[in-house]
Amino acid sequence: MNNLFPHNIPQLMKLLEDWEYSRLKGRKLSADYYVNQCPELSEQIRLYISMLEEMDWLMQPVSDIMDDDNIKPAYSISNDIEKEYNECCREFGYHLERPIGYGGVGQIWKAEGPGGMPAAIKVISLDNKLSIKEIRALDLFKTIRHPHLLSIFGFWFKNNKLWIASELADCNLYEIHQSYLDQGEPGIPFPLLIRYFSEAAEAIDFLNLQKHRLSTGLDSFVQHGDIKLHNLLLAGDSIKVGDFGLARCIGPETNLHSGYFTTSYAPPEYFDGKTYPASDQYSLAVSYVRLRAGCFPFSDCPSESIAAARFRKPNLSKIPAAERPALEKALSQNPRERWSDCKSFIEALKCSR
Repeated sequence: MNNLFPHNIPQLMKLLEDWEYSRLKGRKLSADYYVNQCPELSEQIRLYISMLEEMDWLMQPVSDIMDDDNIKPAYSISNDIEKEYNECCREFGYHLERPIGYGGVGQIWKAEGPGGMPAAIKVISLDNKLSIKEIRALDLFKTIRHPHLLSIFGFWFKNNKLWIASELADCNLYEIHQSYLDQGEPGIPFPLLIRYFSEAAEAIDFLNLQKHRLSTGLDSFVQHGDIKLHNLLLAGDSIKVGDFGLARCIGPETNLHSGYFTTSYAPPEYFDGKTYPASDQYSLAVSYVRLRAGCFPFSDCPSESIAAARFRKPNLSKIPAAERPALEKALSQNPRERWSDCKSFIEALKCSR
């Protein structure tokens, strides 16, 4: 992308925010309308609007738009659908109990597996834009095991759907945080929060910084690609990183990035079409800020996230001052200026107390 980020950022962001506001109001204006207002930014306006339009499906993973902080079933499941789904699972030894939400691009069910083993079943339509990436990611994780990665038991194809059986988590980090707020607490206590993030960091470093022998016989580093609160899951008494639909093989340096991601958690290099081993670290830092400060370090508005993460300093005003240097480094716009690994980042947070 040539000249993707011009000097006149405030004007570009204002135009993008106006465009998004207009479509939310049901009167979406064309890119040409904004190009006519600001011809010198025509290339950037068209690129960003195109990127935002391509991300629309990510914010509508099943039917209705869902807030990333409130992933809940958007509609009730009919008896016919439940019967059909159970028929698709029964021959593989699973019985569906109830839907427990929607994640990314799939419907998630609580299920009982062979021998009464609790499991989660994710159901993804093969018409979905991400299905091919999801399948490739599953292939990556056939041979990758770690105590803090959610285990995949198996997957199969039936009725034009991809069915993924995995370990059943109890809840995610956002839900844990919310339960403390509901009890009148300020959030997850710092010692417990650090333990949770230490466990997540261990899994992310295992993926990013160690070579893995893949089912193809090749060795590769792996990047998760979508670290966020709803993919940091509590299973038993420990955190496990789950939902590998955007995982990819990466090299030790810069890599090309194509496809989709969650804009509020995305590092700035994603908007440049690149990814680095430290990209997951950035998303982990955003997740920490989201819990510790109660808000994102930039914005949860897609149009603002695209430019803000690239040109603004993170807003850490609600974070204790002693913790800010560690977070600022992890949220560096330049991936090479971040911590050497996630463990070092979390250790710095721990030592700030």
